[in-house]
Amino acid sequence: MPPHVFAVDGGRLRYGCFHESEQSWEMSAYEEVALGEETFMPGPLGGSLRDPEWFRAPLTELLGTLESQVDEASLVLPDSWLRLAVVETEKLPRASNAREEILRWKLQQILPFKVEELRLREVELATLQNRQGVKRVLVGFGLDQPLSQLEELFAEQGIRIGNLVNQSLGMLGAVGHSLRNVVLGAVVLLTGDGYSLSFTYRGEPLLHRHRSLAGQSIAELPEGLVTRDLNLTRVFLEDLLGEVAMERILLIGPAETLALWSEWLEASFGFPALLLEAQHLSLVGDLSGVSLHELAPVFGAAAQRIS
Repeated sequence: MPPHVFAVDGGRLRYGCFHESEQSWEMSAYEEVALGEETFMPGPLGGSLRDPEWFRAPLTELLGTLESQVDEASLVLPDSWLRLAVVETEKLPRASNAREEILRWKLQQILPFKVEELRLREVELATLQNRQGVKRVLVGFGLDQPLSQLEELFAEQGIRIGNLVNQSLGMLGAVGHSLRNVVLGAVVLLTGDGYSLSFTYRGEPLLHRHRSLAGQSIAELPEGLVTRDLNLTRVFLEDLLGEVAMERILLIGPAETLALWSEWLEASFGFPALLLEAQHLSLVGDLSGVSLHELAPVFGAAAQRIS
């Protein structure tokens, strides 16, 4: 992956640059600029830009602060803009067009969106013992029109966006080494617009769930809503894997949310959560003044491995 990573959410545009050494990664730059609250129109999968200039101007400002030229980069988007789903099917053709047709049909059964307007990217996962004969595919999807808008604005600046990921995939890239030797692990990401639960099995993605807040604060969610969701997720994991105990839970989010969520996670999964620390990232450099829960998905997009 290129060392350059940009991240966009409803209120900010961020940039990080990361280089790998023999045993760790080094952050050589990290900058951010504010975006106007009305830059993006609201929508079920993120929104289009109200006016391209409202994004073009902050991007130009940010690039003007950088010491190095950026030609290609990754772009991290919120989980609510770029969604993940695990699709199961008995047959999956080799031809890409036929594969995409089947995956779109599968998604149409579970999504309230027009699948014709979605951009898809898929990765086939390992077969589970409890799912013999069933192919499992991790599908990333988002609305093509707003994604293309952003790509075109970066292209105007001579930057090719070759890797689009959401925050959860970025987070998995950042902490992947901490879950590599764990049979069943989880990464719980709390953000301003929702929460995401990502589960890994033997180091590979297993299940992803995202819940949008619909205007609520992550710190003010009703306990019953969250614990019910966590318990239903635990039951689904047991159906997928049978009796497999949770071995590690990493919890990432704003400081004011962590204590209560730690209690909820331990009550639901019977295992205490670890709060994200710098040691989980294998990242060296001056991290003072940087929020790890915001930095980690940006770093993870650079640390992803291409298999």
